[in-house]
Amino acid sequence: FADMPEGTAYNGFGRLYLLSGDTAMPQLCCFRPECRHASYADDCPASLFSLNDNGFQYMNGKFYYIAHTANKAQLCRMDVTGENHEILREEPGALLEGGSGLVFHRGFLYIYCVEELSEQSSALKLYQLDLENPASEMKLLWSENIPGLAGAPSGNITARGHYLFFQNKNNPLYADAATTPALLHSLDLQTGNVYDCVLPQGEVPDEFAVVDDRVFVSVLTEAGYRLTSFSYTFEERVDFSERAQKESFRLCGDPQYLYLWWMEAPLLYLLDKNGQPMDTLDISFFSETDIPIAGIRASMLEDGRVFITASERNWGFHYFEKSEIGSGQIQLKGLAMVCLGNQYTEPVPMPEDFTWDWDRYY
Repeated sequence: FADMPEGTAYNGFGRLYLLSGDTAMPQLCCFRPECRHASYADDCPASLFSLNDNGFQYMNGKFYYIAHTANKAQLCRMDVTGENHEILREEPGALLEGGSGLVFHRGFLYIYCVEELSEQSSALKLYQLDLENPASEMKLLWSENIPGLAGAPSGNITARGHYLFFQNKNNPLYADAATTPALLHSLDLQTGNVYDCVLPQGEVPDEFAVVDDRVFVSVLTEAGYRLTSFSYTFEERVDFSERAQKESFRLCGDPQYLYLWWMEAPLLYLLDKNGQPMDTLDISFFSETDIPIAGIRASMLEDGRVFITASERNWGFHYFEKSEIGSGQIQLKGLAMVCLGNQYTEPVPMPEDFTWDWDRYY
């Protein structure tokens, strides 16, 4: 998913769609009425079969995305119609795709990746690339050596304001709690200062999400999982003991709300930046159909939507409007399935006379 002025762009199994207004079905972003809209066809502008989900974002009237071919990854740009594809840069696949964490923010691409040095030591690195000059040398912002052959950061990087937040998920490589450093950091892009999330010995940050000026962290402890929040510089700690659980829970954040749920529980909790409950949503139908939640994606817009996706092999998804939060009457709506095979539901092509209202650019 990617926020854009006219709604939400969606990469549905390698095809570019627009979700907007009260549209009951996704609109395929292809303006050619004679097009077959074949999923694998190169002649359909909406075909994104080579796109890597790890990098897909709208910015300044264009979509930026990562495409992969063989062992190479390409940083690309295209129009919102799916036309005029440009290759801006090509790099080894390990840098731009796979487990690398990517975020597009205020004219820059930030890349959080693992550079494998040997089985004895690896390096985590954070780079900055100026999208106005994509062929330029990437700027190294931060680096840390870790023991052993590291796994991937798995996209644990977020940008808010002039801060980046990123997490090292390789804590099993450290011999014991005494040798484990801080695993969650923030970087002030204006000063270059890096701040560490320091937890009591033996505790590990499991997940994090940013809501307004607070960073929420799911902390793994000996007793289970605790919910804690911090300032951007990991000060002003607040613990929410009422949210403690033995099982792990998932977090998603936007500028207003924290979305918290357990993989096995039928409830989605919506909290404000102070950790106070704003609403609760029954999502038990996922349990009834034996299809677990794969993730929650909240629009960064105040009047946007929250999308709930099902498991990897089920491409249907549901959403609700953020304007309904706090009413106690959230209406969960479903959208047509987007997938391959006999279950595929053909979307409605966008009309030929469709025009973008650029005055709504945020």
